[in-house]
Amino acid sequence: MPVPAAYAFLKRLHLLWLCAVLAACLGLFAAWTVLGPASSQRSAPAHTPVRTSEKPAGDAASASADSHASRAAPGDPGAAPLEMPPAMAETAEYLLAAFPTQGMRHITDAAAFTLLPPGSVLAAQIIRRGETPEVLTTGVSLRLKLEPDMRMVPPGGGKTLLEQDLPAPGADETAFASAPLGLLPYTGSGGFNPYPLVAVEAFALAESSPLSRGSSPIAFTKAVLPVSTEMGCRNCHTGPWKESGAGISDATAADILRVHDKRNRTRLARDAAEGKPADCRSCHESRAELPNLSAAVHGFHAAMDLKGPEGCSACHAASETGQTRFFRDIHAQWGLECSRCHGSMEQHALSLLLAEKEAGKKAAGRRMRLLAPDWAGGGDIVARKAWVNMPHCSGCHNFAEKPSPDTASAYGKWTKDAAERFPNGLDNTGKVRCSSCHGPVHAVYPAQNPLGDDRDVIQPLQYQHLAAPLGAQGNCAACHKQPMDYFVHHDRVAR
Repeated sequence: MPVPAAYAFLKRLHLLWLCAVLAACLGLFAAWTVLGPASSQRSAPAHTPVRTSEKPAGDAASASADSHASRAAPGDPGAAPLEMPPAMAETAEYLLAAFPTQGMRHITDAAAFTLLPPGSVLAAQIIRRGETPEVLTTGVSLRLKLEPDMRMVPPGGGKTLLEQDLPAPGADETAFASAPLGLLPYTGSGGFNPYPLVAVEAFALAESSPLSRGSSPIAFTKAVLPVSTEMGCRNCHTGPWKESGAGISDATAADILRVHDKRNRTRLARDAAEGKPADCRSCHESRAELPNLSAAVHGFHAAMDLKGPEGCSACHAASETGQTRFFRDIHAQWGLECSRCHGSMEQHALSLLLAEKEAGKKAAGRRMRLLAPDWAGGGDIVARKAWVNMPHCSGCHNFAEKPSPDTASAYGKWTKDAAERFPNGLDNTGKVRCSSCHGPVHAVYPAQNPLGDDRDVIQPLQYQHLAAPLGAQGNCAACHKQPMDYFVHHDRVAR
């Protein structure tokens, strides 16, 4: 073939190749536009944000208020579409934050015994926005409304109230808190929902009549109240799940009581068969010689072959293949696991038992010797009282430098009392609860809920269109109505 002809042929071939590549790219773009996952839209808010700093596309903290991607738990038909609260306007006078006081309310629904009964608690703070925001405890009234399809057990045999007022804070309190709610993770239609939503409204009270409130709410938001019966007793004690892939069945409960009777010379199984179910706390929280319930349960099971995070999820509803998957916040996204805060199973149990031993309970000392016969009282075990001394944020976050996900550990660095626990903790002003800005335990922002990516980050999306702590990335205007050039809430980690 002559050179000019060959050149013309190659030129035409190159042109056809370019056209084919262009057509393929257009086809892929069209397919992505139609079929792309909802989560790909998370960095494009539909509303004008209060103040949103630019974030790289795909960042875990850049979620929009209109993304409701569902990642339903195994066996679950899928979460209902999430209806977001209205976005906060720049002129809004109030911000309402609401959060559960527990990261997950684990409850037992066995007929034969009770470890932990229903009793979810919701806390809330309402803030008057301004140059110097004000946390309000008087002149306002807060009301909660639970999802109507959720099943409840009225505490103390009272009425089931899906809608109720939150008691006013005490003289030294800065937050409202509900009475314990007998909430179960089951729906009236037979489904399993460990993350039911609760709507919260704030009303202004009339100055002339403190008991009379306005007809329209001054602020509105939603929050998740986590609750699960997915306790893994059946993994060792046999028997099926009770219902919906969770709960303690009669067969599992009967085996647990038989083992307890055999080892402790009790008659719990016989009592349960006679219609007298056991309340485990009646002995382990009241009898002076016995370790408290948490120390007893963890102390006994620590002798089993329960290692690493799988050991924790063998009992708690944290398994990545389970129905609940309650460890879902930024720490999980960094690849951290339970022992970074709570210690290994042995450390966790020994810490609880040590506190009971120091309180004079000889049974706790005997159990410690079974778990750690060579332990001579060294500093590797730090005593803690259940539900009082919990991992403290400063155990990892020293506010001088960012903690390393490879080495950070808060084990043994406990809160000194219940007031320091994360849901109760206050910022440096002594007014704002830590969870009001950062979210609740095990769902610290940004969190990804198994029933929908936005389910745990409703409030930061509502107030700043950013699934991150309130005020993060220059969003001071969530509360202050304008950016601030200084930060007072707590010491800041070096950037």
